[in-house]
Amino acid sequence: MRMTEAPRAVVGAFIMNAKGELLLGRSPKWGGKWCVPGGGIEWGETALKAAEREAKEEVGLGIRAQKVFGCGEAVFSKEFHKKAHIVYFDVLCRVKAKSALPVVDGKEITETRWVLPKKALRMNLVSFDRKSIKALLRLRGR
Repeated sequence: MRMTEAPRAVVGAFIMNAKGELLLGRSPKWGGKWCVPGGGIEWGETALKAAEREAKEEVGLGIRAQKVFGCGEAVFSKEFHKKAHIVYFDVLCRVKAKSALPVVDGKEITETRWVLPKKALRMNLVSFDRKSIKALLRLRGR
């Protein structure tokens, strides 16, 4: 097996604001569907630190990663722009500043929207994030 064929560990940053809204972004890598910011965990980095770094890189927000609340796999997903085996960790996060506005990087994320998690389920979401938002709602008792 070549290293390029190994599964890739990634995080999804489920960033909540003071109003209980979730930050979603539109991603070209996922066919223009809505998803949470996220990306690869670097060597020696925890899932929580990776979520904080990815949020800063992709949407310009300082966040506090609180806990991993879920995990799963995306094996050769047709939604993703290339063939990949992804093992993902869902990380619950809070935005640090109440009035912080996301700034998209234009590459990984092209637009953002704050939305209540229940309303997010009506959007054109990446299937893995849809499953995770449902888990987040159960976790929050809604």
